[in-house]
Amino acid sequence: MISLDVLMWVFLASYVIHIVDDATMNGGFIRWIQASFWPTYTSRMNFWFNGSAVSAIAISNLLYDLFGGHWVILALIWPFGFALHGLTVHLPLLGDPHLALDRVNPPR
Repeated sequence: MISLDVLMWVFLASYVIHIVDDATMNGGFIRWIQASFWPTYTSRMNFWFNGSAVSAIAISNLLYDLFGGHWVILALIWPFGFALHGLTVHLPLLGDPHLALDRVNPPR
């Protein structure tokens, strides 16, 4: 069985892969956000948000690795928060054609 601390670091790796995917998908996440929700959203804002999130996840994982115990709560907030976000935001949007990525950046 895989230990919890390994799973926390795997979660961080999967988040980094998610960031790279967002940056390269269908014209880019930033352009999609600008066209769909937030016209003034910039790549600088995206960089600082994702950089801060990666740092916070890494610090949470380090605190749990070094001190164990109750620090597990801080490390577990991240995967549970992302799962809750996926269930409450992304799943309901699957059927909404107005938010489809190919509507903003149609395939060529």
